[in-house]
Amino acid sequence: MQKQKLLLYGTQMKSLVDTLSNNSAEENAALVLRMESEYKRLLSEQSFANTMLARHLKKSILPAVAAYKMLLAAGKTKEQAFEAVRASVLSDSEKQKRAFQKIGTLPFGFSLMRLMTPLSLKTTFGPSGWDFTWKQNDRRALKWDCSRCFYADIFTQHKVSELTAIFCESDDVVYGSIPTIRWARTRTIGNGDDICDFVFYNERTKNTRIENKRGENKGKKAGNHV
Repeated sequence: MQKQKLLLYGTQMKSLVDTLSNNSAEENAALVLRMESEYKRLLSEQSFANTMLARHLKKSILPAVAAYKMLLAAGKTKEQAFEAVRASVLSDSEKQKRAFQKIGTLPFGFSLMRLMTPLSLKTTFGPSGWDFTWKQNDRRALKWDCSRCFYADIFTQHKVSELTAIFCESDDVVYGSIPTIRWARTRTIGNGDDICDFVFYNERTKNTRIENKRGENKGKKAGNHV
């Protein structure tokens, strides 16, 4: 089997395909082929009239559905199937993580984020799949809420809503270690909340540093009373 020819190899399930293909067991090779077949079936049943949504469906959502369902059909527990899909998605997220880490090292990194983020929300996560409400966009912070998520909607349609949490976690991988920019989301639809509250703080601003220092001091004082 030439894994590079598989459609799944160009998706966020690449790492999972690699893992299974590198194992010489015949049942793993057969499992990969069943995943590929299921992915093609899902593609054949899906409309791709919206180009933006099609990218998410082809690269992320439908590959995860196909892999997860075929792992379950092969006798894996829900926990095992979930972890296999999760590991593949998070592995794929490392590339974006490195790109955002580079942005954080730039002296104008947060200013660049302020320009990039609204544009990305319009062109990559548009209103046909997501509902966003902006809260703040200034030199101190970027804040917006998401009350509708295309990933959550499609995973729910396929009765695998639990997979949504994986893609919420992938945000933590991508944004969680940007130098000088603090990722501070506390709620996600994938984990049962009504919204995802997206927050980035500019750690270079004076006010943000003061707020962080106050928080540290409060923590120390509380610790002294324990």
